[in-house]
Amino acid sequence: MRYVGAIYRPPSEAGSLILQATIGCSRNNCTFCNSFRDKKFRIRPASELEEDLTAARRYYRYVRRVYLADGNALCIPSEQLLEILRIIRRLFPECERVSTHACVQDVLAKTVEELTALRELGMGIIYMGGESGNQEVLDMVRK
Repeated sequence: MRYVGAIYRPPSEAGSLILQATIGCSRNNCTFCNSFRDKKFRIRPASELEEDLTAARRYYRYVRRVYLADGNALCIPSEQLLEILRIIRRLFPECERVSTHACVQDVLAKTVEELTALRELGMGIIYMGGESGNQEVLDMVRK
């Protein structure tokens, strides 16, 4: 597995295989988060991720969960995200769940059909932080 910089994951993903699907965070300007300040955002190509997953398959006999890192991998275009989930399913048929972090805007940008397709291919949890409904607060924290 190739990783760029520090990798963060929720405590509940401690036993998960971590796949760095994006480098950094597509937003990366929220005042309350310094996790990805040292990384220039980019989406890793599916072919590169497949190489990492193939290497992981040789090392791990059983992978129950996969966590897509970095900041908000749900910003990846749906077709590419579906391709990544298909690769995971093919290489790790025992995988019960894939998870990731997302910004509310990235969830809202997906259609119901896209979200359903992601779920059908194993996306089981999308972690999101609490959001304010107050635009003044959102502006203040650059969200």
